[in-house]
Amino acid sequence: MSIPDFRVDDPAQAEVVAAGDFVRSYDFEAHADCFVEGVVEEVGKIVEGCPRYVIRGRRRIWSGRELTLPAEAIFMPPLNGTRVLGGGYCNGVRKVARP
Repeated sequence: MSIPDFRVDDPAQAEVVAAGDFVRSYDFEAHADCFVEGVVEEVGKIVEGCPRYVIRGRRRIWSGRELTLPAEAIFMPPLNGTRVLGGGYCNGVRKVARP
């Protein structure tokens, strides 16, 4: 199952995510069963020339199975609206309800 709107044609279509939001960050466009959930601690940190979110991971799902995360687990996906190789703009980080 693919993620709806994982990649958008216009950066203005990308979901806006702010520090403090609880999010789900999908790993792959075509796999809804691989993601991290957590709290956004920072927005816009530049890593390897790419603006990124800094997410403190709370839950990790890989191929539909929950994995154990260390308390210090940090994930840094690209900001929504960042240009993607192959065309379009990423939109793989989504706000979700806190568990």
